[in-house]
Amino acid sequence: HGPRIIVAAVEGEHHALGLHMASVLLTLEDFRVDLLGPNTPIDDVVLATEDRDVFAVIVGFSKASNPARAAKALRRLRRAVRSPIVVGFGGTSLTPALESVTWFDSFEDFGGWAAREAAKRRSR
Repeated sequence: HGPRIIVAAVEGEHHALGLHMASVLLTLEDFRVDLLGPNTPIDDVVLATEDRDVFAVIVGFSKASNPARAAKALRRLRRAVRSPIVVGFGGTSLTPALESVTWFDSFEDFGGWAAREAAKRRSR
């Protein structure tokens, strides 16, 4: 199987459907998915990346997300995890210009990213 990806929504994010959709999409692209679920403390996300070869951390947000809180969570994750890629996606109006964080406003764009990453891996 492919590289491991952690999928979660941080504390205060109680939605789950988008996380499950992302997990299925990633699994179909042959990634190994650890779905931590909604309302996951950031420390738990960080812990899930320790002692593992994690390709990416995927963090979902909803339309009701507070953009400032979402940006703060993404910055904290980016500093704390060793994973080379942190991805945020969801309906919030957040389009962060955060270093080393990739953001997708639509699930379609997220799916395109996953397909491109999988194709890169298969071509090696």
